[in-house]
Amino acid sequence: MIASVSFTIGFTTAAVIALWQGSKALNQGIRYLKRLHQIPCSRCTYFTGDYRLKCTVDPFAALTEAAIGCPDYHPAGQEQRISGCGGAIAKIPLTALEKRY
Repeated sequence: MIASVSFTIGFTTAAVIALWQGSKALNQGIRYLKRLHQIPCSRCTYFTGDYRLKCTVDPFAALTEAAIGCPDYHPAGQEQRISGCGGAIAKIPLTALEKRY
C-alpha cells in the first residue's frame, strides 16, 4: 500500500516537472522565433536572394540577428527622393531575385 502511494506521488511529481520544463522550452522557442522574424533582410532593397552574396551592403550581417535594426535597411520597391537631382522621385530598383521573374 505504501509503495503504491509513493509510486503515485513520485510519478505525479515527475510528470508535473516534465510538463513545466516542456512549457518553459516551448516559451523560449517562441521568443526566439519572434526575434528571428524581426530580421528585415528579405524585405530590403539590398537583399539579393543569392546564398553567395545575401546583401550587397553588409554580407556578413545579412539574415543574422545582427541585422535587426540595420542602419542600411531600405524597404524594397519604395520611392525615394534623390538629392542633387532637383528633388526628383526615383523608383528604387528591384532586387536581383525579383528582376528574374
